Amino acid sequence: MRMSRAFFKIEKAELIEQRSNRSFEFIYLENWLNTKDKIAISLMLPKSKQVYQSLYLFPFFNNVLPKGINKHGICKKMYNDKMIILGCCPTMH
Repeated sequence: MRMSRAFFKIEKAELIEQRSNRSFEFIYLENWLNTKDKIAISLMLPKSKQVYQSLYLFPFFNNVLPKGINKHGICKKMYNDKMIILGCCPTMH
């Protein structure tokens, strides 16, 4: 099982988890839900306490994930090492 944070601009907004059966779960963080001026990150993922489930990575995230050198730069900035988003950029506790 792998977990990753999803950010809207620079704020933590939600968690994405890859389950042991390789399916994905998405959930908004409580503070994001409780703030009225925070918007849903996608029309397909309305702001709700619901846990969204998918057999594949949600298309919204697949289309916005950085590739190549951009991915390396973002991971380095966010985690100060060479982790890779949704591969090796785990949720930091």
